[in-house]
Amino acid sequence: MHTPGPWEVLPEGPFPSHDPLDNGGYRIDGPGIEQIAYVWNSTRRWVDKGDGPEFGTRNGAADAYLIAAAPDLYEALRDLCASGGPDDGGDVFEKAKAALAKARGDKT
Repeated sequence: MHTPGPWEVLPEGPFPSHDPLDNGGYRIDGPGIEQIAYVWNSTRRWVDKGDGPEFGTRNGAADAYLIAAAPDLYEALRDLCASGGPDDGGDVFEKAKAALAKARGDKT
């Protein structure tokens, strides 16, 4: 079972620090729960030093809002699957079932 919603996105940073890693990002909180997840903004700390890949993501805001929508998406998929799916028997229902299984952690 997942942490109940609603989840919200709280933008943070950049943080006052000498460390270029602290470029801020987006905290996802739930009811009475701080930081269910965190999505870091992109920083080139290791790329510029030649030590590795870019840290964080350039799509931080979009990713954070997608994560925050997880409880709502889960409920919508659960309700769709419980309804028996669309009358046309199309791929939408199969995709919804697969996404719901993935959200539950079911092995496919």
